[in-house]
Amino acid sequence: MFSGSPLNRLSWLRTSHLFLNAVIASPSTRWLLFNAGQPLVLANPEFPRKQTLAFLTTKDVRPFLGPEPFFGQDKEIGQLVAESPEKEDSPTGAARHHSAPVVFLGFQEHSKTGALPSSDFVDATAAVANLDGTPYFSMDVADLDLTPERMKGILQETAPAREGQSLSWSEPRVLMTGLDHFSGAVFAEARSLVDWNQRNKVRSNLSTRSSNHSGAT
Repeated sequence: MFSGSPLNRLSWLRTSHLFLNAVIASPSTRWLLFNAGQPLVLANPEFPRKQTLAFLTTKDVRPFLGPEPFFGQDKEIGQLVAESPEKEDSPTGAARHHSAPVVFLGFQEHSKTGALPSSDFVDATAAVANLDGTPYFSMDVADLDLTPERMKGILQETAPAREGQSLSWSEPRVLMTGLDHFSGAVFAEARSLVDWNQRNKVRSNLSTRSSNHSGAT
């Protein structure tokens, strides 16, 4: 039904924990959440059957993300992986070893004149501040083992909930029929990559979390 991603995947920056940690903190960043494969949706209480995808801010989803740094995590919680100026970015350099996997879906460019950062940027925060568009991330919260009460409490504190909108987890097949092309394409990409993470959690020979380097970190 939906083909092709409308997002720039910024493939040359996906292994940079400096970039990912900066872009995840951007106020313009949006998140699509899943719970065991079911996407989080919004509905106006007056029209409960008309559902749209809930694109939340990083502030909204912060309780799901675990300890900082969010990317480039070393073995010890709270430690950033050591960098070596003599080596290029490792494919696992932006990995998350703690808490649930996170997928960087890509970047929606709002104008063709905006300058995208190169792989050799100096200041990640400044590079992200100059972006003209919206970064998108996704994750599945099922493995966080939160109680229903805790999950409900977190969602009730999100901006949409405080504005009176209703949030719930939806059956994907029901939702797909009512999505516009952009939302549908982002949803299809997110669901595919998040599902990959759910099905490939552990490398049997290494006993470590798997990483889909083309889409997840």
